[in-house]
Amino acid sequence: ANKLNLHATEVTALLQQPAKFQNLVRTRLMKRGGVGYVEPSHESYPRVDEFHRLITACGALPCAAWLDGMSAGERDMEELLGLLINKGAVALNIIPDRNWNLANPEEKERKLLALYNVVRLAQSLDLPLNVGTEMNSFGNKLVDDFDAPELAPVRQAFLDGAYFIYGHTAMQRAAGLGYQSRWAQKRLPTRRARNDFYTQVGRLALPGPAGLAALSAINNDTTPEDVLAQFRNN
Repeated sequence: ANKLNLHATEVTALLQQPAKFQNLVRTRLMKRGGVGYVEPSHESYPRVDEFHRLITACGALPCAAWLDGMSAGERDMEELLGLLINKGAVALNIIPDRNWNLANPEEKERKLLALYNVVRLAQSLDLPLNVGTEMNSFGNKLVDDFDAPELAPVRQAFLDGAYFIYGHTAMQRAAGLGYQSRWAQKRLPTRRARNDFYTQVGRLALPGPAGLAALSAINNDTTPEDVLAQFRNN
């Protein structure tokens, strides 16, 4: 209790709520000001360029991340995203609950507008959306509520992003022909063409035996048009 700066009775009550207790421990001990926090320096992290090369070498997708649009660092998202795209970012991660599932009406209105604006910006920059958390905190949603009325203006963009991520993942894991592959770079040279293709794959590649059968027939000689035809015929 002393370490958490709480009365013993408060800690006892929180022990019955493991999610809240673990979040409190994380906040009080591991965040800035806590005993476990180490102030980062320029040497604490790899450079963005290096990190993106590592992600690409794994066949994965470097993602930019957006919090809620309220910080100084996110005031000019067009400039920031342009910088990250030039360094290899191909998608944008958003956690929508932070911008619509809020009790304060004024905060909600302000953050919803920021959400709508960043989605429009991402679309104009050909950045598919990866929506949700990395499940690093108890209480995070396993699946976001895309049917919430507040998300209606951005629902299709969120779904398209999910199809894109799934399409890339299926092609990469089954055939090594994901978004970053030489096959994709040669046959789909623009980011928009690749986005559209992997989004279509995500829509067509059904989970289960039928999808696996279609994927097993794909190789380096298969054209993007033939890939889509293969899925449509299964």
